[in-house]
Amino acid sequence: MMQWHTIVAAVVGAILAYLLPSAPLLYPSLLYIVSRLRPACKIVGGGKAGVAIIIAAREEPIELLEELGRSLAKQTLKPRRIVLAWDGRGLEDAVRVLRKTIPDVEVEGFIAGCNNKACALNKALAKVEEDYIVVIDVDDRPAEPNYLEKSVSCQVVIPYWEPQTPRSSFGEAIATLLSFGSETLYASRCRLGRRLLLLGSGSSIYRKKLEAVGGFVDEVLEDITTGVKLLEENADVCFGENHRLRVGLPPNYESFRRQQCRWARGAIHAAALIARSRLPLHEKVEYLVYTLQYLFGSLQPIGLTILALMAIADILPIKLVLPFFTLWLASTIASFVALYHHLANRYGYSWKSFIVVARASVVAQLILPRLLICSFKGFLGDKKFTKTPKKGRVREALVEEHVWAILSTILLTATLLSTHSLDTLLPILPLAFPPLSLAYYHFKLRREAVKT
Repeated sequence: MMQWHTIVAAVVGAILAYLLPSAPLLYPSLLYIVSRLRPACKIVGGGKAGVAIIIAAREEPIELLEELGRSLAKQTLKPRRIVLAWDGRGLEDAVRVLRKTIPDVEVEGFIAGCNNKACALNKALAKVEEDYIVVIDVDDRPAEPNYLEKSVSCQVVIPYWEPQTPRSSFGEAIATLLSFGSETLYASRCRLGRRLLLLGSGSSIYRKKLEAVGGFVDEVLEDITTGVKLLEENADVCFGENHRLRVGLPPNYESFRRQQCRWARGAIHAAALIARSRLPLHEKVEYLVYTLQYLFGSLQPIGLTILALMAIADILPIKLVLPFFTLWLASTIASFVALYHHLANRYGYSWKSFIVVARASVVAQLILPRLLICSFKGFLGDKKFTKTPKKGRVREALVEEHVWAILSTILLTATLLSTHSLDTLLPILPLAFPPLSLAYYHFKLRREAVKT
């Protein structure tokens, strides 16, 4: 008879390896698939209210500000003011470039002296008198000349994030993950009539409504946490798939992992705020699945390790684990199908779409151990500011990725040597993904990124 501690260990391992990672795969995919039956959300018309652009930056390349200024100069509704909350060196050059590229707009720059973005945004907010503020990052660009007109159509207006043109296979993978995230978490939810949390760059907020909730919440993910406060106050939130912001892409994997690490840390704090909020229970559950996706997915290495050790010791209750594995496999297939359909809008139903989905899956698998560490840092209260490098190469330090690839290879090899049952091997096979993903990154994605 199977001992109780064996059952407990197997259930815990299966939950960590398969059940929790299934949630951020299956739920958004089903939302996407079901929402295809509904018409797209659109912002019709616009307004002529006063708009102030707020930019929070830390020693960013001046050419990015120049490109942003040129983009804003093409707007049919010109911003009345640009407030630049800057930290580090180069403020004078940054202000001069903005004044040169958009000369008919007042530009005010100041040293924020902040350790996080929320602090800088709140200091900039205190300098604004216009009706609306639009928060935008230095590497993002409005996709249409009437972008700012649409930005004043509701109390809160959320854009559709459209990645800028990728320059490499790695860039295509990142662009796919980013655009699918915007599609599933915002476009699909809007089509189905769900309320939306505030998104980051490009979002606009009615200033008095933002001030009524105390400004931006001092958290790592100030957009999500501020969005919770705005929903608690029943703010009117609009989203349109025709209101597009062309967002910049991390230029390399190290920049991407820093960005994702900050999001994973911040998601823990955001989840705690959502759990304590006055939102309806069903909305809390939806937003918690959204914010905890990093944690849920990153727990898979722990679960697979538990199951592999049990398989090596020949005590794995396979009939107990297989239903969890089947759910995860079905969730993975659903996610792959939804992602493939999403890419078909760009590449058609082609081999190209299939390859790009596979590359995006490689990157998502590769970063899991890093997200696990960053999620734990979030539990420890780490709110340290992490800058995402916008240009150039950054020295890589893929410690967690290499450690997990080596460990998973050892576990998989030991399992293959100790058992000859296909049923036992099946739920352990995902251990092959980490070394394969790391090898593909080094020999394909990284080499291409270096060339560009």
